[in-house]
Amino acid sequence: MYSGIDEVQVTGIVITNRKETTYKASYTVRVESVNNNKFKGTNLIIYTSKDTNLEYGDKIILKGTFKRAKNATNYMAFDYREYLKIKNIYGIVNVDGEVKVLAKNKLNPVLICINNIRNRIKSNLKEILGDESKVAIGILLRRYERNRR
Repeated sequence: MYSGIDEVQVTGIVITNRKETTYKASYTVRVESVNNNKFKGTNLIIYTSKDTNLEYGDKIILKGTFKRAKNATNYMAFDYREYLKIKNIYGIVNVDGEVKVLAKNKLNPVLICINNIRNRIKSNLKEILGDESKVAIGILLRRYERNRR
């Protein structure tokens, strides 16, 4: 589907909250177009600089470098590409420049409300329980994440 594409211009909607890695922040984006071609129904993981703050439901446009996830290198090893395909994610984009937010709250208002409640529950559990909050968050909120996609 995304074969032969290196440099991309992606328009899409952010469908996950921010996840921080050591040097970058990552988001999952529901793609609307890639290089002005319609690619609806697919998702991409984008890696941005840490100073980029996107919110759930933002419609964005960005330029970056596309790469496919790695296949399993050994027989019967974990295949990251197949794992992402199950989640309907077909590649990874490293953002070269800035990410422009075209519009806010472009998802269903019910989903945005549920996401806000989920984030409040997570922050309250972290404040109350400290390090033990990870277990409570895993038990209470994990099922929602699985069913949301």
